[in-house]
Amino acid sequence: CKHRKRDTLEIPGGHREPGEDVFITASRELQEETGALEYDLKPVCYYSVCEENGTESYGKLFHAEIRTFEQEIHSEIEGIELLDDLPDNWTYSDIQPELIRFAREREYREVNCRDNVQELLNGFVNYKVKSYRIIDSTRNGDYRLNIIIDNRYVLRINDPVISEQRLSEISVLTDKYSKSGIKAPCLIRNKKGLFLTQYGERVCYLSEYIDYPSLSQCKNVNLENIYREVFGFIGRFAERYRDQDLMSVNSMWSLIDLAPLDSGIDEKQENLNSFAAFLHEKGYQELTERVNVFNLSRRERIRNVYKKLPRCSIQGDLNWSNILVDKGHFAGLIDFNMAGTEVNVNSFICETNPFMEETEFLDAEVSELYEKIIKTQNERLNVIFENYHMNELEKAVIEDYRSITLISRYPNVCFYKWCFEKDPEKAEQFMKIVLQRE
Repeated sequence: CKHRKRDTLEIPGGHREPGEDVFITASRELQEETGALEYDLKPVCYYSVCEENGTESYGKLFHAEIRTFEQEIHSEIEGIELLDDLPDNWTYSDIQPELIRFAREREYREVNCRDNVQELLNGFVNYKVKSYRIIDSTRNGDYRLNIIIDNRYVLRINDPVISEQRLSEISVLTDKYSKSGIKAPCLIRNKKGLFLTQYGERVCYLSEYIDYPSLSQCKNVNLENIYREVFGFIGRFAERYRDQDLMSVNSMWSLIDLAPLDSGIDEKQENLNSFAAFLHEKGYQELTERVNVFNLSRRERIRNVYKKLPRCSIQGDLNWSNILVDKGHFAGLIDFNMAGTEVNVNSFICETNPFMEETEFLDAEVSELYEKIIKTQNERLNVIFENYHMNELEKAVIEDYRSITLISRYPNVCFYKWCFEKDPEKAEQFMKIVLQRE
């Protein structure tokens, strides 16, 4: 597209609004800058750009297949051009051509897979493929290719790190979710009675496709009502299945014990180490020490009892892209890659942790911001506890889990680093309030 004030061309894009899901950002910017009306949008990758002064900024790249456009564009964009080849007159010539080349490589690198979709599917079910689309969700070297066939099946190709036992456990879990009244993608065995089929050096498996939009794709929905339904379900599910059929791996929220992608330490400890290093580099030696002592003391209290706490096998990652919506209501869950066993109260704390808004930090008193965070989370927890009954040990330790999450969940750490860059004095005051928690 061409900006009104420039003679060059650029990919549609823009900045995320505070608190806005990045999928919504991409959808909004695509509509504003191209006039797209009907389209399919899928993520390609995260990326970063480093400036000469060392500043690094981050973005997420999406691919859009547009079917219809508006007649006019109502933004700063003058017009769009449809091209077969990349132009020469780029606005961001060192960045955007590389993003397009990377997206093309992602899209087309599995040529053999494209040729063999029907053959692979025949190993599971007798079904004639009419159309399919490919979503590459590879992350951190963990290869994941998802081929969506006629919005009916999902053929998944992974590195051979996933096992038959792992898929068997996921199948049991998705069956539990379905029996509990929400949609979850059922795994389908191949004609040999197994979930896994070898595909070259990789493996593939098949699941149902649940044809509902995700929360990140929905507009004009009541988020408060949907999340109330989600939290109510979390409580009912954990109450019904506590300590039953526990999976052999831990969920992504796991504390002390390691999840499959953890390396040496759990993710929250890794995040805490990053935050402590950031504070130390900024010259906050005393605050760094207080953060480390606070973290270790809460972890020690948890370590003494966590083996005795009730657990449940869970999907493990309730972000906007994984929550399915039907007619304005919570309908189901997808993406069970991070599924595993989790301490119930830890799961409750992690899932109800509110996202902190940059604008609120700038506009509110630090005590008001902290009180709002706790109040919001308590309201969400109360919905869970309408359906789940904690024992005395859970009641004794849940605040320690909340303290750990407050200082070391990844979105929180990112928010704190931003706060220290924007208003160091205010950020320090906020952290001291958090560190006063009992």
